[in-house]
Amino acid sequence: KHIKGFRNIPLSELPAQTGQLSKDREVIVICQSGMRSMKASKLLKKQGFTSITNVKGGMNTWR
Repeated sequence: KHIKGFRNIPLSELPAQTGQLSKDREVIVICQSGMRSMKASKLLKKQGFTSITNVKGGMNTWR
């Protein structure tokens, strides 16, 4: 699935692609269940991102 306006970056590729994201804007992370997005949130925080929203429950709860 793809949400319009979102950039799809797999967790395995995120470390190499954080340069495509702006630290000045909110970053919203979502995955199927919420587990990978939680890992992505922690990775982004370590990279200096401060405005991160993890959609709890992932795509399973997004409607």
